[in-house]
Amino acid sequence: MKSDNGPLWDFCKANGLSFHLSCPHTSPQNRKVERQIRTINNILCTLLARASLPHSFWHHALQMATYLLNILPHKLLNYQSHLRIILSASSDELRQSIIFLLSSEFAIKDLGPLSYFLGILVTRHTSGLCFSQKKYVVEIIDCVGMSPCKPSPTLVDTKMKLCGTMSKQIEDPSLYKRLVGTLHYLIFTRPDIAYVVQKVCLFMQDPREKHMHVLKHILCYIQGTMDFDLHLCPSSTSTLISYTEVDWGGCPDTLRSTSGYCVFG
Repeated sequence: MKSDNGPLWDFCKANGLSFHLSCPHTSPQNRKVERQIRTINNILCTLLARASLPHSFWHHALQMATYLLNILPHKLLNYQSHLRIILSASSDELRQSIIFLLSSEFAIKDLGPLSYFLGILVTRHTSGLCFSQKKYVVEIIDCVGMSPCKPSPTLVDTKMKLCGTMSKQIEDPSLYKRLVGTLHYLIFTRPDIAYVVQKVCLFMQDPREKHMHVLKHILCYIQGTMDFDLHLCPSSTSTLISYTEVDWGGCPDTLRSTSGYCVFG
């Protein structure tokens, strides 16, 4: 191993690795990985400076910096970007005109009608579109080994109060965080689980056994309803309908109120 970081010597010695020091602040000797880290750090600092944001937004800027680097053209892709976008319009003429304008600025390729995008299956019917993530649900259930479990017909009790100090800490918090992250993406086609997923997200920093039990109950419900789809159809109404609810002082940890809303049009 070759690095400009001296403390790595103890790690290499304990694992039987040969360690050599390189000249600091020299990209040719620090290799590709350290040059890439330096590039990410430069983009990160630039984003924070341009937006006049404090350092507390560092992790958000880091995510944006890595995203910007990942969508850049690469030689393995014949110097093309792997970025994919979904374009929809009220008429085919409008869609073609937008594609023409984009092609005048960027090298793009029309892949045809949408059928499968980022794990979401899209099917067309006479009244609209249908979005399904059944394959994604099956992968989640198989990943945690819950395929033999009995499906649950209902979600968790919405009146149940979860707090951050109930029960014992779980042995593997990373599994809890990974499962919650996968459920976040599933909300796109399953708005029925949005509330309960938000509840388990509140305890990602210190998950407990009770929180893990609720999370597994959600997975059992998803296993029994994996055929649920999201249908998008034209609406005859031109008005917006909104619903809101407030749980006054409902948080058992902070005694703060929780509010939520949804808008349909």
